[in-house]
Amino acid sequence: MVSYTPMLFADAEVTDFINRMWGHPNQPMTLAVRQLVDAVLHAQNNRTSLTFGSFTQQDMGTVASQSTEYLYITSPMTDEPIYAMIRFAFTDIKLVDSETLSNEPVPLMACNGSATNIVVGGVVRAMDCSPVGSTTSTQPQFLGQTDTSSVMIINDIFGDGTKDTSENALDQAGVDWYNAHWEHMDKLLTSRGLIIGGHRPKVTVVVHTNQAAISYLQLTLILLPIFLALIVWGATFQKPMSYYQNSFLAAVCATAHVTGRASDESECREIGYMRSPPEIVVKTKDRHVSLRTPEGELVAVPGGRRVLHGGVIFEPLVLPEAWPEADGSAR
Repeated sequence: MVSYTPMLFADAEVTDFINRMWGHPNQPMTLAVRQLVDAVLHAQNNRTSLTFGSFTQQDMGTVASQSTEYLYITSPMTDEPIYAMIRFAFTDIKLVDSETLSNEPVPLMACNGSATNIVVGGVVRAMDCSPVGSTTSTQPQFLGQTDTSSVMIINDIFGDGTKDTSENALDQAGVDWYNAHWEHMDKLLTSRGLIIGGHRPKVTVVVHTNQAAISYLQLTLILLPIFLALIVWGATFQKPMSYYQNSFLAAVCATAHVTGRASDESECREIGYMRSPPEIVVKTKDRHVSLRTPEGELVAVPGGRRVLHGGVIFEPLVLPEAWPEADGSAR
């Protein structure tokens, strides 16, 4: 979070910024965080810089550090303030591999101060040399080698570092995303460092592939309609359909013991959705039309009323006004 001269950070922005990093967002501030906020505000009023933090050993191979800096930057020529900055640093130092070297590491070149070899992929590439007096040590010393082969740079995730407001300088959505994925990124960086350093057997890779699958329930729901359709098709279309196959006349014929076979005249056939009614065909003889079954059984005769053995007689659709009864009377 940066504030350019002559502006100063608002007390509320400093409070929110520090509480979000050292405390808990949207929760009451603890006494320890309140003391840190007061220290930063005191440094801002006095136009001085301030650094505070902590180092903790999490386990035998990991050391974590957290630090906060309030930097009050002035011009070296005029000693006039240029800008003020508040920044955080979180660092985890983890021992991921240990080996016995045949030769003790030595500085890459002569250094009149504190020297550190910079290693990339297990090979010394450069050296960092800090002159005597720039550190707490007054004697030249070799600090060892640091492998910096595993690096990840993420831009525009945590916020805009050029703003002087807490909300813009630190994007909470980016912080939440990092907190949800930091373990994955930590393993990725560790694996990359081991691979580049020549320790490939220590890195295992798990590959996940997605493939289409179908459950027994889905398979049943897909095949069941096809199976039922085949049953209906077999029950409905097993015989050629006649003109009166699905008519009301066919149902009447079925309930009147018309089965299509002379031997089944006394049997009442069940008619339903899954069973076909008896077949009825149209027969013509001497310009007369009659309804019969394929077996020849007479179903209906147009014209006057007749009594036929073995069949059922239906009256014509249009009845005459008078009809002779058996006793000679009219109705």
